[in-house]
Amino acid sequence: NSIKNRKTLKASIKRHGSSKSFKPKPIVLVGKGVTFDAGGINIKNDPDMYQMKTDMLGSAVVYGIIDALARLKVKKHVIALLPLVENMPGPKAVKPGDIITAYNGKTIEVMDTDAEGRLIMACTLAYSKNFNPSHVIDFATLTGQAGSITNDEASMVMSNDDNLVKKITDIGNNEYERVLRLPIYKEHRSQITSPIADVKNVNNDINGSDSIIAGAFLEEFVPKNVKWLHFDLCKNYIKDEDKYYPAGSTGIGFKSGLKLI
Repeated sequence: NSIKNRKTLKASIKRHGSSKSFKPKPIVLVGKGVTFDAGGINIKNDPDMYQMKTDMLGSAVVYGIIDALARLKVKKHVIALLPLVENMPGPKAVKPGDIITAYNGKTIEVMDTDAEGRLIMACTLAYSKNFNPSHVIDFATLTGQAGSITNDEASMVMSNDDNLVKKITDIGNNEYERVLRLPIYKEHRSQITSPIADVKNVNNDINGSDSIIAGAFLEEFVPKNVKWLHFDLCKNYIKDEDKYYPAGSTGIGFKSGLKLI
């Protein structure tokens, strides 16, 4: 949120033209790119932390989709936004209890620094407004709970548009990248309110609903009147070898995201 960063963002918008020049309105893709996630000050207690170099799968999926669209010469106006960070402890790290200001001016109480992905996604979703999009589709390895709901057989999706969900459900079934829609109720929205900021990045009083809380948090930063679809790819982003995937990072979301465009 520094003045320097805002000037850089404005310069980027200027290079690509004003939002009024985009005809038709573009589809904006947002991909979480945490190149390594140690958890920050709330450091992970996880023997599999070495796998956290794959916490940038969302950005890889979005980059892959944009690259494929270009190679296939698809005549669509699609913009990719890739927030890239490391989440490490250190003297300059965000601290639990900090209040930060997102790109759209909303303040966020940081309850847990290991919920960092939703912070960078929030600012980037808000930033997408500059391009006057018709749709915003985001991909993120956002919560450990996602995937576990179906025993790692589907990714979670949340959306404000039933038609988008129907399309991605059909595509996902055909491509073996199955999805399950989770709801965002008004009660979920109330659970991310903060007494000292507009919202907080987690609700530590709730057990077992982190995927929904993460989606409710992101929804706060989606531009108004824009159709939005959120993919929570975790835990399907990395698997042991089976009949559908080789061992390692799966790239899940790429096929279905590309076909959705």
